[in-house]
Amino acid sequence: MVTCERCHTPIPAGSKAVRARRGSGQTATICTTCAAELRSKGRVKPPPQQITQKAAAEPVKANNEDSGTRWYKTLGGGFVFLAGAILLYFQLSGLEAGTVSRVRVPWPIVFVYQMFGLWGVVSCFGVFALIFFGWGIAQLFGELGRGS
Repeated sequence: MVTCERCHTPIPAGSKAVRARRGSGQTATICTTCAAELRSKGRVKPPPQQITQKAAAEPVKANNEDSGTRWYKTLGGGFVFLAGAILLYFQLSGLEAGTVSRVRVPWPIVFVYQMFGLWGVVSCFGVFALIFFGWGIAQLFGELGRGS
């Protein structure tokens, strides 16, 4: 049977003893109660945490991702909608001018084009671009305000 070198209590064979380094550089065997007391005073480094299979299977979230998407992804979405508005403007204006005989676009865009015309389609994409730009800038200033 091993005894704690600090409080001299016996440590049962099945329990865990802690090896601590003394100030002189030698190691000492102490019980978990004494190790917890020394750890709270900052004299002993805490033992490394053991990762269970459940904790290892759970994905780790970054600090910024728990509140939603990142600001640059949202601003990127704004640029995509802006590029789509510019592309559709040139394609559909070429179709209206007769320089292009056929344009392939998805049916929701065709529906908006039939209902509201060229400027309706461009305005829808422009409004979505403005929404995403505003949302991304709000996320950026919110992140700067948190100091992260």
